[in-house]
Amino acid sequence: MTGILQLGLTRNYNNLLTREWGDIEKLIDYLLALIITFVIVLIGTMIIMRIIYNKTNKKLLKQANMDLLTGLYNKMATESKIMEYIKDYPRAGGVLFILDIDNFKNINDSRGHAEGDAVLKRVGHHLKETYGEHHVVGRIGGDEFIIFVKDILLEQEVAEQIKKMKECLQVLSQTEGSVQPCTFSAGACLYPNDAQEFSNLYKAADRALYEAKKNGKNQLKMTQRVEG
Repeated sequence: MTGILQLGLTRNYNNLLTREWGDIEKLIDYLLALIITFVIVLIGTMIIMRIIYNKTNKKLLKQANMDLLTGLYNKMATESKIMEYIKDYPRAGGVLFILDIDNFKNINDSRGHAEGDAVLKRVGHHLKETYGEHHVVGRIGGDEFIIFVKDILLEQEVAEQIKKMKECLQVLSQTEGSVQPCTFSAGACLYPNDAQEFSNLYKAADRALYEAKKNGKNQLKMTQRVEG
């Protein structure tokens, strides 16, 4: 009788232990599922945050490099992009143009700064449309713009770019609606023929721009070699 009772108690204990262990296994499975879900959600959240961060960072970087009035590169970004190109492609060649608006101060004085801003916006839009994203197009202050055309080596290519810039200036000089008519002067130099560093390139093109201004404005002048 005692043996039967002990056997019964043992069976009950084993059944109870089995049920308890089953409940523990279910709890472990539930906790594992919960942990896995948490990890997946955490990883997903981190990925989304990284995407948002990259987009925000890219947007802020673009704004930091942009001239807010024209949408072109600002002075710092323009110089940085050209110097980066010179460093990375020392034999690729290029043409640097500096242009400004003739008698721009008269436009601001006679028609107001809003009219002057409208002219600058029109210039910026046309330069961007003409030269696209591949080349460096920037406003470096006031009514002065820089265009650096990349990958120009042959004399024929240089001649084509000079012709293209003259046509661009001619289009910009045409009156549109109520926008004040104006003319443009430009100076140009060749990289690396005229100079190999940005500072010297700028000086060379600026000297050519000065010659264009001195010779009656409304024209494009090429520079001569300035480095020995």
